[in-house]
Amino acid sequence: GKGTTHIATTAACDTCHKSTTSWLGATVDHTGITGNCASCHNGTTATGKGATHIATSALCENCHKSTLTWVGATVDHTQVVGTCAACHNGTIATGKGTGHVATTAACDSCHKSTTTWLGATVSHAGIVGNCVSCHNGTTATGKGTAHITTTTICEDCHKSTTVWSGAVTNHADVTGTCMHCHDGGTHDGIAIKGKSNGHPNTNADCGQCHNTRSFAN
Repeated sequence: GKGTTHIATTAACDTCHKSTTSWLGATVDHTGITGNCASCHNGTTATGKGATHIATSALCENCHKSTLTWVGATVDHTQVVGTCAACHNGTIATGKGTGHVATTAACDSCHKSTTTWLGATVSHAGIVGNCVSCHNGTTATGKGTAHITTTTICEDCHKSTTVWSGAVTNHADVTGTCMHCHDGGTHDGIAIKGKSNGHPNTNADCGQCHNTRSFAN
């Protein structure tokens, strides 16, 4: 009769077994099988999960709709164990795109939806590289059109990556004339001093007469 490791099935023997002498070469008719997939598909009785399979406690049939090809699975994330990146590495499942923020943080540190990945709130604590590698106006907000012209990286002047306010300007890296910024106007929400009301009437640039740090004579 059937051994202790035989597939649990209500099908007649000759439905699957083509040889009644050796019982070898059976073709399995899944319609007669009882029990869940993993009771056979455990890597011993029948093919089981491969080494790169998603780490999950769910039954095979919860995700896989075909027991013949196993393709076309729809993943039930509520049953997945481990970190997002264990699967979302660009091989097993979609990973970070080429324009993604450079970070060592786990996906779910920023992304609140594992379905659409939208609405991420960035935790700067895990980010690697300098600010401008993301804050370039494409990946994240960059310098506005009224920003001081400078070759320095953001964090040389800006001490807060959340609000960008309270910047301390390093004049050594500022390009252009003094009056480009020191016009008494506002640049990116920051008011910058210009000539006072009692200043001599001149078209000369500030730096021709003033020390650029103190504007003293």
